[in-house]
Parts: sequence; C-alpha cells; structure tokens
Amino acid sequence: MGTMKKENIFYLMFIAVILSVRTAVFLFPSGKILIAGMHINHFWIGVLLVAVGLSLRKKYSAMRMVSGAVGSALIADELVFLLATDRTLGAYWSACSLAGVAVGAMAVFMFRKRICDTI
Repeated sequence: MGTMKKENIFYLMFIAVILSVRTAVFLFPSGKILIAGMHINHFWIGVLLVAVGLSLRKKYSAMRMVSGAVGSALIADELVFLLATDRTLGAYWSACSLAGVAVGAMAVFMFRKRICDTI
C-alpha cells in the first residue's frame, strides 16, 4: 500500500473543514466571529489564510498546503451564500448555498492537482 498523494490529502482537508464548519454552525447557530464588535464571515478568514499560505516560501510546502486547503474550504463554504442570498442563517442552509458548496467542492476536486502544484 503506497502513500497518499498530496492532492488527495489537500482535498480531504478541504472537505473536512467544510463539514466541520457546517457542523459547528448547526450546533452553535448563534456563534459569530466578532472583531471590534463587527461580524466577520469565515469567508474572509479563508481569504487571509490563502494569502498567508501563498506568501510563504516554497520550503514551507506543508504549511502552504494546509493553509490553502483550510482557506479555500472557508471561501467555498460561504462564497455563494454571500453572493446570492440574503445572508441569514436560514439562507446558509438554503438549497442555493448548499448547491454552491457542492459545485465548489466538485471544482476543487477536478482541479486539486493543479491547485497543489501552484501551492
């Protein structure tokens, strides 16, 4: 039995983060990320993580991959929710938001090798 390819590890982390965040929102629906009293969507934390990951040197490839997987999962989880809904808790669980996450996850799956080669 061989070792797992890095693009598959990336994708497993990506899916695990989406499932973890969705579970956390389900279990703690009133839990919000507040900074200076302002609600911050986890989408923006994902953008920050991807930016930090891409700014790291190539020798930190494991950290780049982890920050890329976690960050892109946070982005994928909320992108359609932020762009196409009224941004309420009900909208987070709407068919539109869930379909957006599913399409995003499929796109990441299809391009996971190219993504990993970039990061």
